[in-house]
Amino acid sequence: MADDVPQLKAHELVQRLCIDATQLRLSNGWLRSFKKRNGIRSHTLHGEGGAVESDEVRDARLKLQELVAEVTPENVFNFDKTALFYRLAPNRLLATTIRKGKKKEKHHLTLAFCCNTSGSDKLDPIAIGTANPRCFEKGAAIKGKPIWYKASKNAWMISVIFVEWLHHFNMRMTTSYF
Repeated sequence: MADDVPQLKAHELVQRLCIDATQLRLSNGWLRSFKKRNGIRSHTLHGEGGAVESDEVRDARLKLQELVAEVTPENVFNFDKTALFYRLAPNRLLATTIRKGKKKEKHHLTLAFCCNTSGSDKLDPIAIGTANPRCFEKGAAIKGKPIWYKASKNAWMISVIFVEWLHHFNMRMTTSYF
């Protein structure tokens, strides 16, 4: 509901009930107090969450919990990715004079991490950039720890990179299982 809908409805009721408009001031202060009294707050909507049926989500969550309950925590893995905007300036600044903002830098690396639920098995992280530097031809390492470095046009996780990683993960799980 838009912020001004309660105010508009109140005006409608005042007219419909023939209430003297001078007796009731439906100001922004009235609206703020009305929302506070009734626990109405502004919320930000994200993505397409409203399109998902809650019953479907609940059923899927229960089914997933049943499946995961049969597997040991050492064999349940979580894979997630994030973006590192390494050239992005801070969005706040301490200064004595007002400064103009700059256009935000879009240069980034996509980083992906995977580990099991117990935390005992942490796979080598993946870094995805836009270029293939020669220094990474024989593999990359940060402080002696190996890291996969891949390149894609927009530094995004594309299906080719994910399938390659998934194949590597599958081979690793298969050999450690047998």
